Amino acid sequence: MKNSIILLLIIAYNCNTFGQDKVSPKHQKDNPSEWIIVRNEDGLMGILNAEGIEILPTIYYAIHPFGEYKENWARIENTDGLNGFINSNGEIIIAPKYTDIQKFGLFNKKDWALVSKNGLHGFINLEGKEIVEPKYNEIEIMPKE
Repeated sequence: MKNSIILLLIIAYNCNTFGQDKVSPKHQKDNPSEWIIVRNEDGLMGILNAEGIEILPTIYYAIHPFGEYKENWARIENTDGLNGFINSNGEIIIAPKYTDIQKFGLFNKKDWALVSKNGLHGFINLEGKEIVEPKYNEIEIMPKE
């Protein structure tokens, strides 16, 4: 029992110091309150729940704060630099496959986000579905008169 408590304290301390650059205090309140971001010896990130059960394996280069793109979603980035999203249950909503994901609503549609893949651009919606396949070299907003 004593060893378990010491191990939990060590994990909590390491997670607190190692995760500070990826989860700012401003956004920590948006993260599931009992989850802990952990890093392995290679610096890859994962998530444990309050019981120490792995929610996400330590295979991600970055786990960004929940709520930056959509409430209860966090952007994840794998070691190949590809981005996707998880929800607050730890489920992968969009597997990492985009080189870039812009915030929702930056273009004319408030529920669309611009995504890039292999140098081409398209859009996803708030459900995580690809609305416009990334096949365009350039996407611009049409100017209003």
